[in-house]
Amino acid sequence: MVKKETSKNVSESDIFPISRDKMFQLILDNIPTRIFWKNRDSIYLGSNHLFAKDAGVDAAPNILGKTDFDLAWKKSEAEFFIKTDQKVMDRGESELGIIEPQKHADGKESWLETNKIPLKNDDGEVIGILGTYSDITERKKIFEDLKQKNRDLELKNKELEQFAFIASHDLQSPLHTIINYIDLFQSENKKELSDEGQLYFDFIKDASTRMKELITGLLEYSRIGQDIQLETIDCQVICEDILKDLQGLIQEKNATIQLGDLPEVVASSVEIRMLFQNLIENALKFSKPDIPCKIEVTHSDKNRYFQFTVSDNGIGIDPLFEEKIFIIYQQLHNKTTYGGNGIGLAHCKKILDTFGGKIWLDQNSKDGARFHFTIPK
Repeated sequence: MVKKETSKNVSESDIFPISRDKMFQLILDNIPTRIFWKNRDSIYLGSNHLFAKDAGVDAAPNILGKTDFDLAWKKSEAEFFIKTDQKVMDRGESELGIIEPQKHADGKESWLETNKIPLKNDDGEVIGILGTYSDITERKKIFEDLKQKNRDLELKNKELEQFAFIASHDLQSPLHTIINYIDLFQSENKKELSDEGQLYFDFIKDASTRMKELITGLLEYSRIGQDIQLETIDCQVICEDILKDLQGLIQEKNATIQLGDLPEVVASSVEIRMLFQNLIENALKFSKPDIPCKIEVTHSDKNRYFQFTVSDNGIGIDPLFEEKIFIIYQQLHNKTTYGGNGIGLAHCKKILDTFGGKIWLDQNSKDGARFHFTIPK
């Protein structure tokens, strides 16, 4: 049987070779964050080594009794630090994530993210302040660089959109003239033109008409996101109106379209209508010729956004082309068979980018195509 030793009083010096004060300072000096504390009058009572180095003090204990005006900071910085101290102590509430500049003893200037917490005694009275900070100079530099790059990118995008608008708008008129004169020439010279001549003019007219459609699409694409008027839109009403407008195509395709109970969203009615119409028209256009077309439009609530789904039983899309289908003027199928100009899905993506949403092709769809898209609440 093992005999249990009786406990005995053990002093701190028996189990650790340095004093409590030295141990406390050792811990502080090995924390990678700057730490300091002051009394009610913003006089320093202590700090760790990293803070003392920034402040131009040779050792942390030597900061005792100093104020910010005795340290390496600029006068304006010292005034700001003390003002913030008093604000925190007067309110008795912490102030976290303060972004402020600081000039170090070595002349280096940096940006800090500071936290200041009021120190309270057992009676709840504020007797001082505890501060910690981290140097975020590099992070702030990266953030400012990103902001500038975003501004440059926005400017370039606006220039590109303006160019697309002007180019497509100015090209409409001469094309319209070409098509009109082809029609006039063919009608006035119908008897004189050979079959081959008529065929050539038909080719010219078809190419001109297609170019006009492409330019119209580019013009519409460049306008997306311009002068947006945000409003509350009932997607159910929008889709019901679209189905009325597409009634002829729906009958032609012998289609059945089922709408779920769709929600209201805050967006632009013009863009949202274009979004749903493009997806529904695509589903009708790419239906299988031998079976009735079935289309379903549903949604689910995902807390911060609504996720919509437009599915069909048509010819489908190979998942390998998922990225390609959202690029302007990209077509996977023969335009003679299915028509179109390859811009509808590009419109959808740009509309959703404008509102902070996303669109993607469901790669698990076994029959037809299924598109999901999100609209933030």
